[in-house]
Amino acid sequence: MTERELLCPEALKAARKRANGKRGFTQAQLAEEIGCSKDTVSRWERGETSRVRAHLREPLCEVLGVDWDTLTTPPGPEAAPRPFGLTRMQRWVSRHVPSALRLVAERYGIRPSDVLDIAPLLFLIVAERSLLERQRRLNETYAMQEETDRRLMENSAHLGGFVFARSRSTDRMLEREKTSLRKRDIHGHLFEYEIGYEARREDNEGPFLQFVRDLAEGLPRDAVRSIESFGGDTIFSYRIAEDTLRECTGLSGDGEDSEILNCIQWGFIDLGKCLGAKRGRDEAGYRQWLQGALAEAKEASWHELLGEPTLTSVADPMATASQEREDG
Repeated sequence: MTERELLCPEALKAARKRANGKRGFTQAQLAEEIGCSKDTVSRWERGETSRVRAHLREPLCEVLGVDWDTLTTPPGPEAAPRPFGLTRMQRWVSRHVPSALRLVAERYGIRPSDVLDIAPLLFLIVAERSLLERQRRLNETYAMQEETDRRLMENSAHLGGFVFARSRSTDRMLEREKTSLRKRDIHGHLFEYEIGYEARREDNEGPFLQFVRDLAEGLPRDAVRSIESFGGDTIFSYRIAEDTLRECTGLSGDGEDSEILNCIQWGFIDLGKCLGAKRGRDEAGYRQWLQGALAEAKEASWHELLGEPTLTSVADPMATASQEREDG
């Protein structure tokens, strides 16, 4: 094995103690999370073996929130783990995003970091395409107006040069749209109706969200089942890659399995931990783990939403999202 493939005992121990929201894991807890024996973890940290089997590397890095290079490099006095996946970004994203990230990676056989690396580029491309589409429609509107004016002038020549007068409010709204496009206002915040006209309703989705929906049109239903919003500009949740989720978890989608899949989609059960449990247990042990995870997910949702036992957050995702918006 090359030096880059050899596990560093000190690095592993340091990462284990920093993981789990800085609460750390015991050796037994880490072993359970990644699907190996406590003795294996102990031997790694004592330096009795520096070899980590290929199928354990990815879950080990996921659970500890580091990349493999960190675990092969002796920690310095100020060493810190490199971010892996969403480790340092959890506070910035909605609950369902980490599972969605893992699900996309599983669907296409890539790393979660590959999805994160390209996300800003893809967002920029979609945003710019949405602006180009709005510009195209604006240009088309102006062209239609000019053609209408020309035809009216021709048809009214016998009336002594009748001139068609467009609404001044309409012209002002079109100018607002031009300003909005010039400032790359993808959500259309700068576009407002003039006084005297009905303002855009709160449940009316903005131009960017409408464009995203248009892009999703025609995709297989299992790829993008739904895109949910409260109107305006915010996508609060989405259901994606349901066929991939069923395949990688081995769940049927019926009965209790449906509840578990919903909890994964809505972020109450971590998909990465679910896959780790599936790899490290037999069928009976995996099913027992799933039932425990479902019970914990329900309990967590009860306390978060109402502070009392209720299945609202699992059975009604809209209620979950509504509460998250109120909590900011």
